[in-house]
Amino acid sequence: MQKIRDLPFDAFRGVAVIAVVAIHAIGRLLSTRLGIMANKDVAYLIAYLQLFLFAVPAFLFASGYWLSTKPTTSLIDYNFVFLKRFSRILIPYLVWSTVFIGYATIITADYNISIMVHKLLTGRASLPFYFIILIAQLYILTPLLQHLNQKAYGLIIVSLLNI
Repeated sequence: MQKIRDLPFDAFRGVAVIAVVAIHAIGRLLSTRLGIMANKDVAYLIAYLQLFLFAVPAFLFASGYWLSTKPTTSLIDYNFVFLKRFSRILIPYLVWSTVFIGYATIITADYNISIMVHKLLTGRASLPFYFIILIAQLYILTPLLQHLNQKAYGLIIVSLLNI
């Protein structure tokens, strides 16, 4: 079955991907050359960085948009969407988090299990991994919020939950 593509949306995601690459490149440049760069150059890089920070909210928007187009009217639908989406993000997350946590543990010789579990559960094995935890929360909450929104006064309840 061919997946239906939304070309303007794909272009939007492509721009967001480029922005994420720029964020990481600028962050790397700032972290490795901060001491030898002129203040003016640092200010320019920070200004450019601000231009690209739309990328994370853009990916959240894209994920939420596509998730909301797949209504979950029953627990079976919810389980199917939940398992399909979670397997796509959590398996790689668990593998790479284990690698990063294992490496950090070996390097620091700090074998504190509670710290390792905390890093795993909060997405702190590596700085960008917080995004995976954020997406997982989105996958869990979106069907619930959709269900609430269909009820009388649902929009008010959803709005209050978001505050």
